[in-house]
Amino acid sequence: MSPAKLSTETRIDMVPFFADAALLPGPLPSTEAIASCEDVLKEYLGRRIVRIGELVVKYGTWVSLNEGHTMRFIKQHSAIPVPEVYAIYSTPKENSHRPTNSIIMEHIPGESLQNCWSNLDDEAKNKITDQLRAYFIQLRQIPYQGYFGVVGKRPFEDGMLRPFDVTDINDTASNDTG
Repeated sequence: MSPAKLSTETRIDMVPFFADAALLPGPLPSTEAIASCEDVLKEYLGRRIVRIGELVVKYGTWVSLNEGHTMRFIKQHSAIPVPEVYAIYSTPKENSHRPTNSIIMEHIPGESLQNCWSNLDDEAKNKITDQLRAYFIQLRQIPYQGYFGVVGKRPFEDGMLRPFDVTDINDTASNDTG
């Protein structure tokens, strides 16, 4: 897979996506290096997040590639600090109908709110809340993209937001003899 040059013409939702090699902090890790990495940041439900040098790799059968596309979209359309995404791709997995999806991104040092929130004083919590509020304001200011859905006009992955055909509902209602 050859790297795709990142430019304004590059579709934000390309799969696979590989940033231009000149933008990378170093070579992308191999599948073997990712799988054998022992610096595990988090592991849960078909997802594993590892740190390899200056990179973080989120991979697994339940990783949504839409997350990587969304981070690229937010970076392009706002000043919200999100990790630089260097690669988004899928690889077939033996004996499984689900591929292993991978997002390789910049490592941003720091502590997660989940880990530190209970130790923060009210002033620090208020400062963080104000910062998050400012991020939501920026998100709301992103111009309408002409559709309701995921980056690249894909449908939502969540079953509660899955598109449905209104005619199915109308047909059911008209056939209800109850």
